[in-house]
Amino acid sequence: MKSYRAKATGELRLWFKPGEIDDWMEVELRKANLYPTADDPVVDIERFVDRHLGVDLEQYAPLKCTVLGETRFEPGKKPKILINKSLTEIAIDEEDVEPWLRSKWRMTMAHEATHVLLHRGLYPSDDSQQMLFSVEDGNSSDGQGYAYQCLEKSLDAPGRGDWREVQANKGMAALLMPKSLFLALYQAERERMAAGSKPLLKGSPEASLIAKTLGRLFDVSVQSVDIRLQELNLFANPGQVQLL
Repeated sequence: MKSYRAKATGELRLWFKPGEIDDWMEVELRKANLYPTADDPVVDIERFVDRHLGVDLEQYAPLKCTVLGETRFEPGKKPKILINKSLTEIAIDEEDVEPWLRSKWRMTMAHEATHVLLHRGLYPSDDSQQMLFSVEDGNSSDGQGYAYQCLEKSLDAPGRGDWREVQANKGMAALLMPKSLFLALYQAERERMAAGSKPLLKGSPEASLIAKTLGRLFDVSVQSVDIRLQELNLFANPGQVQLL
């Protein structure tokens, strides 16, 4: 990880080498004794946030309907993670919930967790230190400290938007689908499909099937698996011929 100043604004930003966020999230999962297994690949993200991160977690926060979650950094206080009350009630408290709703809740928790892991160092730990970003740069609903808000569109467009949101989405995927285990289960599924050495083509029936299978195994959305496959270069290169 390196820090640098954006030329246009002078804003302090963080830059991660390819694979660095993946490695960081794997280390954190192992430190928390929550690294999943092939037999049980679903990360207990609630326990990871509540017990490992050392944050103030509020899962029934009265956030706006467009805000899934929020992470706040305030001088002299622990980071605070808030999850929209309506999302928690629908995704967790109700019986026979749709899998995609539970996945959205899990992805929101992991997204906010990554903000804490990656970005807490940008903000002062006590009132005597100077903020690296002004309060106006944030979007805290109460104007205290700095807040990141996870919007519906943030999860739908994980590769676009504010650089901090892009990094948080990468960390979200790495937490819920740890690279080593993801690759192992991907390969096992390819072997089960008798795919051999044929390249996986984006948009193909095989790609759709494997995304659905891995999404079910990791309890995440099919879209997030599709993006993970892309990030890990598991799709064939454009123009590559599929051998029969």
